Amino acid sequence: MAQRVEPERIVLHGRSIGGGVAVSLAHELAAEGVHPAGLILESTFSSMVDAGAHHYPWLPVRLLSRYRYESARKAATLDAPALMIHSRTDEIVPFDLGRKLFAAYAGHKEFLEIKGSHNSGYLDSGAVYTDGLRGFFESVLPGKK
Repeated sequence: MAQRVEPERIVLHGRSIGGGVAVSLAHELAAEGVHPAGLILESTFSSMVDAGAHHYPWLPVRLLSRYRYESARKAATLDAPALMIHSRTDEIVPFDLGRKLFAAYAGHKEFLEIKGSHNSGYLDSGAVYTDGLRGFFESVLPGKK
């Protein structure tokens, strides 16, 4: 038997390229009038082409990219509370692209700066990371266990 979970009890969480997917899903849901409780975007980018252009400045990435994940553009239309998490020493997705996404986000937003690499920042940050997540969940899902 399928159980229905109300959208206001769901927090979308996307990490790295999954952040692009989470923003796209939130954007599609908002167009349908469905609003999740919140959105967590971790170590992600303003757009896939921004990230590609950073790593391959000699290639015409903006012309060649098939998958664009225009997160900053879509985030400018969202109003669900958001927590964005990024490390200054992320070697895969530059910190500046995370800040660009944060600046574009229309709704209530928080930025949690962690430390460490792209693939271990959440581990390297320990309690800063877990306390940040806990606080965000408590703020968007008050009293819901």
